[in-house]
Amino acid sequence: MRKLMQASVLMLSSLLVFPAMAQEPDFAHISVVGHGEVKAKPDMAEFSVSVETLAKKPEDAKKQADKVVADFLAKLAKQGVNQDQIQSSNLMVQPRYNYSKDNERKLVGYVATRQVTVTVTDLDKLSSLLNIALTQGFNQVSNVQLKSSKADDLQQQARQQAIANAKMLAADIAKGFGQEVDGVWQVTYQKRGPMPVYAMAAEAKSLNSARAGYQDSTITVSDSIEVIFKLAE
Repeated sequence: MRKLMQASVLMLSSLLVFPAMAQEPDFAHISVVGHGEVKAKPDMAEFSVSVETLAKKPEDAKKQADKVVADFLAKLAKQGVNQDQIQSSNLMVQPRYNYSKDNERKLVGYVATRQVTVTVTDLDKLSSLLNIALTQGFNQVSNVQLKSSKADDLQQQARQQAIANAKMLAADIAKGFGQEVDGVWQVTYQKRGPMPVYAMAAEAKSLNSARAGYQDSTITVSDSIEVIFKLAE
């Protein structure tokens, strides 16, 4: 009975190992990684602005923050920014304390914080929209990220370049060893997104002097693919 159990365990172990072993080619092959890269000018952007208000009462801090956001949203609407291009975070209200030398804390008031993220489809309006945010009372501008409306097309171009590069590498390396490529055995691919390009991330007080030349920026979209090619016998 014990021998039968041992045989069953060995058979089960073989079945568990077999799929992993099947992944290893038992013929002459070559493994390469192809790379592709496409550059483009940005034609849109996304930025986030934050407002922080302080008041003695939490409801007063909330009202102040809500007013800043409401006024900003009204200005955005006048600039032709659609509602689906705007994301507003939930309100956060927290107490703020000052600490003495004896580590005794004293309540100063309550801080209300809200953040608004805007997608800008017309890059020429980016600076004016940022200035509007500051004049409406936002304290900080962050994560000004440049983008392209053709991101999917750019990614496809980079992917095709990666495929062509993998083919070229495999054929060139095989030729160097007096061999020829004879088809594809395995392809491993994981989609990559475009590298983020940030135009600026400045405090409100220094934004006017820190305007970046985002029109001259370049978006880089890259991709890669790993391929195992069979070699001709």
